[in-house]
Amino acid sequence: MASSPADGLSAAARQQFENLRQHFAAGLSARWLAISQAADLPAQQALLHRLCGSAGSFGFERLGQLARQAEGLCALGDTMALAACLSQLEVEIKASQAVFSPNS
Repeated sequence: MASSPADGLSAAARQQFENLRQHFAAGLSARWLAISQAADLPAQQALLHRLCGSAGSFGFERLGQLARQAEGLCALGDTMALAACLSQLEVEIKASQAVFSPNS
């Protein structure tokens, strides 16, 4: 079983962490909107950088990996590969939000 950022926390702290994870997931739509509508590659790269750091902190490893990959593609200016990566990122954002969906 994979480790979680909440491993080793008390029950109360684990609950607080889960509340923060849920809040993070709820804000992913706004983050995606900002990333997808960024004015230029440097702005998009900065937003992706923040997402990759926070995603990992909250245990969304795949989301963080894709954001890091997209961040690197921004730095390279590889817009074709970036578009494909951003498409994967959007799918992963939706999957991450579904973890906390009442219908899941």
